[in-house]
Amino acid sequence: MNTNWMEMAYWICLIIGVGYTIITAALGGISGIFGHAGEAGSDSNSYGVGNGHSGHGTASSADVDGSMIFGPFSPLVIAFFLTSFGGSGLIYVKYIPVPIYSLPAAIVTAIIFAWLLILFFNRVIAAVQSSSEVKMASLVGETAEVTVAIPATGMGEIAYVAMGSRNVSPARTDSGEEIPRFSNVRITRVSGNIFFVDKIDT
Repeated sequence: MNTNWMEMAYWICLIIGVGYTIITAALGGISGIFGHAGEAGSDSNSYGVGNGHSGHGTASSADVDGSMIFGPFSPLVIAFFLTSFGGSGLIYVKYIPVPIYSLPAAIVTAIIFAWLLILFFNRVIAAVQSSSEVKMASLVGETAEVTVAIPATGMGEIAYVAMGSRNVSPARTDSGEEIPRFSNVRITRVSGNIFFVDKIDT
């Protein structure tokens, strides 16, 4: 049986898959996936303390649906499927006595590799989000300094120390009170990447 058409199809799938993966990586698509996933995870969580706004309090998180972040129809997964399908097909068509049987074998191999990729990325993304959530929750109750005045109904900025480094983040007043620059405040809750603070009376 002439296998030229099968080899050509496998080569086409392999080239398309590898080419798309390289282009995506070069344009920062892979890092973008983690960035968007991180944003999605942070926006769905809110941490806060009790009415006293003192001490660390108990952190609470909004319910997360637990759905898969990196799904089977992601462009990168599809590209990886094509790459695996084409590569394994080229191997199978050479060594399987009946060349047509290389087709189901290549499909099964591609599905397995694509599924492993999905599991890997979701585990990595979940670990990144978990680390970020722990960091955010640990900041509730900590003190910070206002670097950009926080209006009663608008947005300002605070500076705080986390893991030995100084960071700045957008902030809102939690009490509706205007907070001038250089004031000391206490972080009362975090929603997404927005910090809510109360002024510390001195």
